[in-house]
Amino acid sequence: MKKLKKSEMLRRGQVEHVKAERNLLAEVDSNCIVKLYCSFQDQEYLYLVMEYLPGGDMMTLLMRKDTLTEDEARFYVGETVLAIESIHKHNYIHRDIKPDNLLLDKFGHMKLSDFGLCKPLDCTNLQEKDFTAANNLSGALQSDGRPAIPKRTQQEQLLHWQRNRRMLAYSTVGTPDYIAPEVLLKKGYGMECDWWSLGAIMYEMLAHQWFKGIEWEKLYQMEAAFIPEVNGELDTQNFEKFEEGENHIPSSTKSGPWRKVSNNLGLLIAISTINMFCRL
Repeated sequence: MKKLKKSEMLRRGQVEHVKAERNLLAEVDSNCIVKLYCSFQDQEYLYLVMEYLPGGDMMTLLMRKDTLTEDEARFYVGETVLAIESIHKHNYIHRDIKPDNLLLDKFGHMKLSDFGLCKPLDCTNLQEKDFTAANNLSGALQSDGRPAIPKRTQQEQLLHWQRNRRMLAYSTVGTPDYIAPEVLLKKGYGMECDWWSLGAIMYEMLAHQWFKGIEWEKLYQMEAAFIPEVNGELDTQNFEKFEEGENHIPSSTKSGPWRKVSNNLGLLIAISTINMFCRL
């Protein structure tokens, strides 16, 4: 049972958050999120009675196991995807997706919890008729004979809808390790921020033992992973050969270091010649 003190909610300005949490739990019927059985209140507190999940949370599991196998991570990330999708379908952003809020039931299945920071978005899908220019001319009658109400033009409809919608959230909320960049930028964000948080959780589940067993101090004493074919100190076969452009001065037919040597010799001769004339 979640027990919320009314005076604290008012003091912290959390009334809308609590309403959103209660409404989401009442609206969303999904086996992927914690169920709300009932809610009631007295003069001091608001009570939310929810199902108990005895399997603990994902944070505790990760602390005990450190990392999960790819199959385990895939399973729990998959169930979290379904949970996030179920609330997004009802136009809510969770805004605090983190391992602490992923609870396990007695069978080990995951359910999303703690909707105290969730935010409803007015993302009502527009129908084609919402953008259709007015068909009824002034003075036209409806089917019952009453004067037809003039319809807005397409531009007026769009502007009206834009003024009244709330497509983005702006508050910087959440847990630092899992906050999406757009939330921190305070320029507005949508449901994508929940997916960023899930990606951070997936990284924590796997981390990855890529360098396990590597002996750093012995790397340059070990046989290399790839040994190139080299025929002599001046062999250039392992470098790509490029054709000279039309505007370039033709160079020696020899490639690789020999070409560089010949070019450098030419430069030295030119400099010596200039110095000689200067001395004269």
